[in-house]
Amino acid sequence: MVAGFALSLLLIAAPDVDATKTLKVAYASQYEWKEDDVKSTTLSFKYEHKWERKENKTSWEGHAHAVVVDGEIVRIHAPSASDGELETIRDHLEWMLGRFVRKPFDEQFKEAVVGKPTDSAGGAIRIPIEKTAYLVKSDRIIAQEVDYGSENAPFIVRVDYETADMGGGYGLLASRTSYTRNQNPVRETRKLILRIDMQIPSPDRYDYTIESPSTGKTEFRLDFLKPKYNEKNAVDLDPAAKVLLKEAWASRFTLPVDLRMQANFKRDVDGELKKQRWVANVEGKIQIWGMEQIEVAVDEKRSRRGGGQVTETCREHIKSYYASIADVPFEEEFKGCGFTTEAHAKGTIVRVFGYRGAEAFRLNKEGVVGRLDLNAGDSWWTYKLKKTRDGKFAIDRAERRLDSFKLKLRYKYGQTKKVWVPKSFDVVASAGWRTTVYGVVTYKLSRIRVTDKTE
Repeated sequence: MVAGFALSLLLIAAPDVDATKTLKVAYASQYEWKEDDVKSTTLSFKYEHKWERKENKTSWEGHAHAVVVDGEIVRIHAPSASDGELETIRDHLEWMLGRFVRKPFDEQFKEAVVGKPTDSAGGAIRIPIEKTAYLVKSDRIIAQEVDYGSENAPFIVRVDYETADMGGGYGLLASRTSYTRNQNPVRETRKLILRIDMQIPSPDRYDYTIESPSTGKTEFRLDFLKPKYNEKNAVDLDPAAKVLLKEAWASRFTLPVDLRMQANFKRDVDGELKKQRWVANVEGKIQIWGMEQIEVAVDEKRSRRGGGQVTETCREHIKSYYASIADVPFEEEFKGCGFTTEAHAKGTIVRVFGYRGAEAFRLNKEGVVGRLDLNAGDSWWTYKLKKTRDGKFAIDRAERRLDSFKLKLRYKYGQTKKVWVPKSFDVVASAGWRTTVYGVVTYKLSRIRVTDKTE
């Protein structure tokens, strides 16, 4: 089947049809959670992804939860997923949620230009809207023409929907499309199965498949537990835990996000990384024009060995470190996150849900004294803090056992133009092929110059 086959159907003008009204009725007749006064939804689910092509296979899976408020996903907590896997989960969740929440018609089509309707095969009415078109029959959307191409190279594909009664309306519970692109046939399907044990229409299982000789077969599946609707504190979970972390977070040493700074640096590596042939005695320059614009250049003449890989590694380390101490507002840093507390012999543990930076923090009267990274088991970073002249607490030392390696990081600070700044810092690096080796990279700064925006 070729792309755009829907356009080859016999189209006859339908002069008696009000296109906007017809589409609006079909669009608005779809079920929405708001009909059951659902304001927030917590979805717990298992996800599973499979890909195969000839003898090659990959797969990944895990458990997660998502919180939806007023139709928007405010959090996906999938600690074992990579950033790329998380985006895949989000894409499929958004399609699934489109069966339950959507923008009002007048908002969704506010800028759209509705074209002249025409009769299509099977008794449907085709309503064109700019680059797409909807096919409506018996007050239901039964298909859509979608542009799978780019702005300069449109590629129109017809997507057929399977509709079913849902609540007081109907739902587009499955979609199917097939087309040929670059001489490769492609088949794509989605299907949502609803629960039968809940009065409110709710997801039970979602399946997605796309198959092509050129790219192989990809399958994605979501299996849902019973959703929880309108829970108290659905986002924050425990507001008191959030307050505890917020107060501790405010005591951290940070640098202003609009910092302007220049410095020279020297990089060295420990013995473990030297065994892996990491380059020692690297020199270069750092320029910070705000935390969103950090430039790093390696001076190859003054370094024992240089090259693009060394420069890229230095850039990644330096940007990551400064990002960790940027003065980002708490509500922005932890937007959409949930919080709970646990008692601990050395303070209080606050677990954070939906945060990609860590799984939990340990607090005491000084502030944040420990961090548990995602998927780190019980291997905590433990901090020794140092009070700065402005009354904040900076990390003086950090320790963690990682596999068979005991990592110790050290930090030094100084004052430049009334601004307390790092003068040296350590970062963790990994190397090795068959077995992973962890080591410490040290960056020492000199000729530090903090400037005003006007300089």
